[in-house]
Amino acid sequence: MELSVSLEEKKKFLQWFLNYQLLETCEINWFLDQLLENDTLLSRIHFVERLSNHHKGIWMGKEQSHGFSFLFTKGKIKTEDIYTAYHDLQLHPEEPLFIQLDFQESVNAEIYQTVIEPEPDFKQQLQEHTTKFLNELLLKGKCDLLKASIDKALVTGNITDFKKYAHQLNELSEV
Repeated sequence: MELSVSLEEKKKFLQWFLNYQLLETCEINWFLDQLLENDTLLSRIHFVERLSNHHKGIWMGKEQSHGFSFLFTKGKIKTEDIYTAYHDLQLHPEEPLFIQLDFQESVNAEIYQTVIEPEPDFKQQLQEHTTKFLNELLLKGKCDLLKASIDKALVTGNITDFKKYAHQLNELSEV
């Protein structure tokens, strides 16, 4: 099961972000404009709540004293240079890039929440819970069907069907 954000949703969000957030740094505006113009790069971008679990990422956020800040990380390398991040994207377009944005309205901005992608662990947990739920639902349905068949066999006095369905129900109960 893949939960992903479409290019159109990412573009819509980035346009909103560029228009709504007053970014003092023209380099950040330039970087985000470059992402908007390049579908290949934008398709490799994933907006996340936390960068800590990702090898390659960008943190952008508002700081009280410095305006909007930028930090690019790749492995153990960290830099505030926007051009380094851009060139790395150009040189390695096949590598996913994870972006965490921290701005005052981020929690309440619905448009931002629509582009946040769940962490891989969350995806796996969701898939496991969904599979477990569907299996339990299927088992309950089979049991209900067998119980109805047992009741019908009792009403009609059909001992053979009663034994067959009771045996099947016992086997399902042991699972």
